Amino acid sequence: MKFVKVIALSLLFSTHLAFAEPATDATIEELLTLTKSEKMITDIHEQVKSMMDQSMAKMTQGEEINPEEQKAIDNMISKMLAAMKEEVSWEKMKPLSIKLYKETFTEEELKGMVDFYKTPAGEAMANKMPTLMQNTMTATQDMMVGLQPKMAKIQQEFMQDMAKAKDAAAEAKPEAKTEEKAEGKAEEKAEEKK
Repeated sequence: MKFVKVIALSLLFSTHLAFAEPATDATIEELLTLTKSEKMITDIHEQVKSMMDQSMAKMTQGEEINPEEQKAIDNMISKMLAAMKEEVSWEKMKPLSIKLYKETFTEEELKGMVDFYKTPAGEAMANKMPTLMQNTMTATQDMMVGLQPKMAKIQQEFMQDMAKAKDAAAEAKPEAKTEEKAEGKAEEKAEEKK
C-alpha cells in the first residue's frame, strides 16, 4: 500500500511539473531590470578595459615605452574593446538571456525571483553584485599571474616531448623500411621457388 502511495504522489508531482506555466518575456524582462543586467554588461566592459590596462602595465613593467609603442598598445586595446562591445552588447545579450531564462525557469520560479529582488536583501544583491564580480575578476586575475609561469613551463615541456616523439618516430621509420624491404625480398624468393 505504501508503494502505491509513493507512485501516486510521484505521478501527481510529475504532472504538476509537466503543466508548470512557461516563463513569459514580461516576467523575465522585469527580472532583468531588477537585477540591473544591462548595467552589468556595461560594467563588464569597463572591468575588462581596466584588466587590459593592468595587464599591459605588467607586461611592459621596467621597459621604456616610446610614444609610438604606446600608441600601438592603446590602438590594440581600443580595437579589442570595440570588438567586445560589439559582440557582448546588451542588444545581443538581452534576447539570449530571455531565451536561456525561458529554457531554465518556470513562470512561478521567475515570479519568486522577482519578489526576492523587490526586497531590501534582493536590492542589496542587485546593487552589490557588480562589486562582487569586479572583486572576483581581480582575485582571479591575481591567481592567473601565478599560474602563467606554470602554464608556460608545461607548454615548454610539451614542446620538448613532442620534439622527442617526432625524433623517435623518424628514427623508427628507416628500420621499418628495412624490415619491409627484407619481407618483400623474402616474398619474391618464395614466389621464384614456386
